[in-house]
Amino acid sequence: MRAAPLLLMLVVAVSLAHETLSKPPWLRRGTYVEYEIADSAASKEILTVSPETLVALGVLRKYALRYKNCTVVVYTDLDLEEVERRLEEELKGRRLSEHLTLSMYDHVRLHKVISKLAREGKLPLVIEKYYTHYCTTLFEIVDARYYWRCVGFRDGLALVEAGLVGRIRRYDERAGVWRYGSVNYTFTFLLDPDTRRAYTLDGEYLGVVPYWIPSTERSFLLYEMFGIAVNGTIRREGVVDTPLGRVDVYYVWAPATLWTFAFTRAAFDRVTGLLVKTRDYCDPVLKHFVGISGISGEKFVISRVQNVDIPRGYGFQIEEKLVVLGLILLCGSLVPVLAKALRGLRPRGREQESPVADYAPS
Repeated sequence: MRAAPLLLMLVVAVSLAHETLSKPPWLRRGTYVEYEIADSAASKEILTVSPETLVALGVLRKYALRYKNCTVVVYTDLDLEEVERRLEEELKGRRLSEHLTLSMYDHVRLHKVISKLAREGKLPLVIEKYYTHYCTTLFEIVDARYYWRCVGFRDGLALVEAGLVGRIRRYDERAGVWRYGSVNYTFTFLLDPDTRRAYTLDGEYLGVVPYWIPSTERSFLLYEMFGIAVNGTIRREGVVDTPLGRVDVYYVWAPATLWTFAFTRAAFDRVTGLLVKTRDYCDPVLKHFVGISGISGEKFVISRVQNVDIPRGYGFQIEEKLVVLGLILLCGSLVPVLAKALRGLRPRGREQESPVADYAPS
């Protein structure tokens, strides 16, 4: 039957469609990837810690209080009497849910305490849930583009030119106004296509960049910064809108570290593995060359590519597309068989009866 080899080919196609090679075949001289960034903050330093950790270390107190029909959990460095007074002021007249979590503390003092604890090695390096980021903002990004381009190869390593170019703003606390300006950072580094390990041109190891995901296994190394290897996990599949059109993606989650943001809404192309869209972003080359530990905001999306093809998505999973194609081919191969069977069931014309003598034989 002709459908059998076709279905076998489809099974092979499914397995190949799911495999993203650790060394991407599209990475060659002239490969260019660009992202639009807007309404975001570039952080010079990120400190991530769970308030429960600070309670355990005696830095904060934790109170669980009842206010009307709401249970309010408060993390604070204040005494109970002051907390209750402030709760009355802040919650009076507000429409409340059944549960509410608040923080009340001196941010400047707490930031100094957390920095000291981090330097002393007393804080967890990986934080998976219930955390707070304490960030020192370098500048806010009005609109910019972050790009990287492969300009050649050196001893098996890709020579990559990257840059961050666009409009920014900084808050002038003395004048109480925003000061607008621009940035134009460009830098070159070496990138191992097999591992995504980045090096300076002098060979200094920087870390692992999250430019693309190395495979479609459930869990994998997403990036490495500050000597901390961070694993990513594929949570689900979907489709996202970009300036390039709709793209079928894997949604990847990765925990926060003491010095970086969590990847909670990162989307990677299902065919090339390239990062397509994210809310929070960190990579070691931005930290080394620009002093940015992470970018967080409303827009970080792929906007331009060269010498690499990102297939357009239609909201269907790869398997669904192949199954539909398989059914079409299967039905097509069955048409002759069904037609032949129907011809065999067609009623035949009535046969003529033999004439009967109208007389008795002699």
